[in-house]
Amino acid sequence: MRLLNHKDGHSLWSILSDRRVGEFNDYDLPLSRSDVKQMIQDDISGFYEQKVVRLAIIESTTNAFIGSVGIYDINGDSAWLGFELAPHYWQCGYMFEILELLINKRMLETGFPDFTHQIQTFQANVSPHNIACIKLLSKLGFELKENTVWMRTII
Repeated sequence: MRLLNHKDGHSLWSILSDRRVGEFNDYDLPLSRSDVKQMIQDDISGFYEQKVVRLAIIESTTNAFIGSVGIYDINGDSAWLGFELAPHYWQCGYMFEILELLINKRMLETGFPDFTHQIQTFQANVSPHNIACIKLLSKLGFELKENTVWMRTII
């Protein structure tokens, strides 16, 4: 993982534009390349404001961009998670490994900035039809709190 940057724009656009990813994402489709460019710029600005950290997920053997994971709306000890993965990599365990690393307080190993270390509560907004994501979050210790909001508090 590394911080997302503008060079990732085409790859991120390809993933977010895939109808299988878009089915459960909260972005309006179709996304233009300029939409994705603005999203990346907003994430970069949010990083400097200590409100967002969005990471590119790079497959280690091919060095391919395969998705992204973000910690958003960081507010003291709580934050929201968002993530997407290229469908070719679904059901391979990548997202579980990445989220487990982030959530289980091993963020220092990833080179995360200091402002993420105080996060105790993670939330994710998940469509009730996204069974794979629900299984993933359940496996990570998240619980459904209301409607579509899943939450995990670290003790």
